Amino acid sequence: MHSKLLITSGKDLGDYVAKRFFKLSQDDTSSPNSFIEDYGEHRSMTIQEAIRISQGTWILKEFFKHAENFPNIAVDNALRFASVFLAEETGEGVPSPASHVLEPNIKPLWIVESWRAKAVTKFTGTLNHSSVRADSLSQTVHAFAHFSYLFTKGEMVFADLQGTPAFNNGESVTILFDVMTHTLHGDSGIGDHGEEGIQSFLETHTCGEICAGLDIKGRVAKENDDDEDDDEDTLDRKGKGKADKQLTEKVEGKFSDDEEDIDQLAKDHD
Repeated sequence: MHSKLLITSGKDLGDYVAKRFFKLSQDDTSSPNSFIEDYGEHRSMTIQEAIRISQGTWILKEFFKHAENFPNIAVDNALRFASVFLAEETGEGVPSPASHVLEPNIKPLWIVESWRAKAVTKFTGTLNHSSVRADSLSQTVHAFAHFSYLFTKGEMVFADLQGTPAFNNGESVTILFDVMTHTLHGDSGIGDHGEEGIQSFLETHTCGEICAGLDIKGRVAKENDDDEDDDEDTLDRKGKGKADKQLTEKVEGKFSDDEEDIDQLAKDHD
């Protein structure tokens, strides 16, 4: 459900792809050329997409920290979330042809990330979180999904997890991209099925060896996790509310910096 635009730097910065939604739900039967007309909603969804990636990056780091307590468990540490930033079109008049926005004085918002390989490994679906592979990478992804559910005290689960091979600082890694999340209030962005989505995780996720090795096998988040007695059944996420607020402010406050980044890429390409 994305429109894509390739940005070539022409130097050592590598290639990037800028993406915009062309529809916001599977129920939208419009053709791929029928772009969203509610630009306020589109802008909000694009920001939420970037926030999801940032949340995933943060929680994945916490997952690896947790795994350090179990050095004998073969967690695949070469797992990363895509690195993204937001870019807002500038200038007067009609926006770029690539945006498919025809109204003047609208400044389309794009989400930009490094160009990826076409090969994709699918780990989970939107409402199906079962595992069909037993390799270390797949088990690590599924254990991370379980960890994220516990880390957020049952308020969020990652869905539609998929990855592509890449090189990062000379290291062969798997990049997770275009992820979805389900949250209690169903307001985290496109594809959020709310409590139904969280319940689908509980019903379809099966713990593997890594879940067991990291001592999270079979664990579920409790409804009243404010009690200290519940600590053994949940994972610490102190300061999450404050961190979420800071994360949102950080993402929403980057537009001016992003414009400079895009301008520099354009100059380098010229």
